Amino acid sequence: LNIRLKQKKVKKEEKRVLRAKLAEVCATELGRDDESVAAYKNLVEEDETDEVAVQTLDRILRAADRKDDLRWLFEVRVGRANTAHKLDILGEWAVLEEEAFGAP
Repeated sequence: LNIRLKQKKVKKEEKRVLRAKLAEVCATELGRDDESVAAYKNLVEEDETDEVAVQTLDRILRAADRKDDLRWLFEVRVGRANTAHKLDILGEWAVLEEEAFGAP
């Protein structure tokens, strides 16, 4: 995957797909969470509407108990949501803060 990513003739969308696959392999096969998180964060920063990247990153961050990164992801999710959905996300975030992070 890395070799294909470095080739100059690879189209932007194909590079994105390859980077997502590489991030997935880092997380699931190699246990390299830091690299996986960095790759998924980059994918989300490039396209906040990529629900697969958002959900996968959320799952990895929760499993690794990466509170600050999860807070960043919630900020992204809130920022892109419509008003009605923002309330749902903020409610989910509040529950996570209280139950998982121990914040009142």
